[in-house]
Formats: sequence, structure tokens, C-alpha cells
Amino acid sequence: GVGGGVVRDICAGEIPMIFIKHFYACPCIIGAVICAALYGYNSDIAIVSGFVTVIVLRLLAAKFKWHLPKAK
Repeated sequence: GVGGGVVRDICAGEIPMIFIKHFYACPCIIGAVICAALYGYNSDIAIVSGFVTVIVLRLLAAKFKWHLPKAK
């Protein structure tokens, strides 16, 4: 989903929103890192931990209106 949005914005001649405002790629990256870090120990726990991390971060971002900092 993130990649498709980036391609859409680039084709439309706009700066991709994940680079300037929206906080949705970061939770995906964080969840993937957690999943990869835990995968060697237990794949089931790794997958669930990554999934829960992404969901919790997205819900918190929506509730508290988190956005990425803007470059000056």
C-alpha cells in the first residue's frame, strides 16, 4: 500500500505524502524490524508482535493526530 501511494504521487507530479506528513510508513517499518528481529526465536511470536506493533502505532497515530516533522 505504501509503495502504491508513492508511485501514484510521483506519477501525479507531487511529493509523496509519506515524506512530508502522514505517519503510516513508519509503523510498517518498525513492525517489520520487530518481526525480523524475533523471527529466529519463534516465527509465530515474531509475526504476531510485528502485527500488533503496526496496529497499535497506527491507532495511536490516528487518536493523537501524529504527523511526521516537516523539513524547514
